[in-house]
Amino acid sequence: MTMRLLVDLGHPGHVHFYKHALHAWRARGHEVQITVRAKDVTLALLDHYGFTYNTLSYAQNTGRGRLREFIQREYALLRIARTFRPDAITAIGGAFIAPVGAITHIPALVFTDSEHVRIDRVLTYPLATAVYTPYCFRRKAGPRHQRYRGFQELAYLHPDRFTPVPAVLDALGLSAGEPYTVARFIAWDAAHDVGQTGFTVEQKRHLVEGLAARGRLFISSPGELPSAWERYRFPLGAEALHDLLYYAALVVSEGATTAAEAALLGTPAIYVASLVGTMGNFDALAQAGMMEAYREGHTGLARAMALLEDPTAKAKAQMRQQVLLDTLIDVTAYIIETVETYARHTAM
Repeated sequence: MTMRLLVDLGHPGHVHFYKHALHAWRARGHEVQITVRAKDVTLALLDHYGFTYNTLSYAQNTGRGRLREFIQREYALLRIARTFRPDAITAIGGAFIAPVGAITHIPALVFTDSEHVRIDRVLTYPLATAVYTPYCFRRKAGPRHQRYRGFQELAYLHPDRFTPVPAVLDALGLSAGEPYTVARFIAWDAAHDVGQTGFTVEQKRHLVEGLAARGRLFISSPGELPSAWERYRFPLGAEALHDLLYYAALVVSEGATTAAEAALLGTPAIYVASLVGTMGNFDALAQAGMMEAYREGHTGLARAMALLEDPTAKAKAQMRQQVLLDTLIDVTAYIIETVETYARHTAM
């Protein structure tokens, strides 16, 4: 039975989350419509993977701009749902699709791993047909909440889905076995990041100087960097970032997703943000010994320097990764089956 599926993407990470499912659905003959919120490198990733899509809005960074964008995007999504008539709609976060699903009576299937997002408690949880979260999610995500034994990042980093590309090292001028580090800084301009912080400017300077003094350093950042740091900026496309994380000796990140990705790839990871302690997935990774998370930048800085002095840190991280992965599922297979189950019922 062929089905019509609407997949709404609002962030570059959402492209990675759904990309294998999208390929599978199309290979099975389903008609798939992709709608997009243009943010950072989302469109570039979709182009790289060969997906066609409909851009509904461009990310805004002010309160008034976000409200205007929300209304514009919600109206556009509702119009597409009424004309395309999908058998199911799915997204990460779900603040846009849950109201549309409720209005059109189309199943709105939401995946999330971020307990601190306030709008989800107002719009998503009450209105979504179902909400799916990792097993370690701290909150009750509404009356139709289901947990799965995995992390969102395993939709694209599970060993069945991800194979590192050694050619990335050649492109970066790295010799075989040459250690390097990765620093990830974020802009803190997403709606759910307002009021949150990571490293101070001075702590960033100490971190960059300390990492660069101990070998090659690559910085991943969506925004501008001080001119003296531009030589460290990761020069390849976003599609190569996971290969960079896989081979790194250490990843230090203000971004939650990048820190989790590094940990699940078996790379020592340090996460520094005021959000530490608000999300269960990071608690689970920390308890498994795969990540260190700190609210204070100076502590994260000190631990980063200490880990670089430990020649066994990478091997220990890989061992812990394998132990944890043996207990987790292929999340892409779960996405495919979950969405198809609802869509099949609608299409009958």
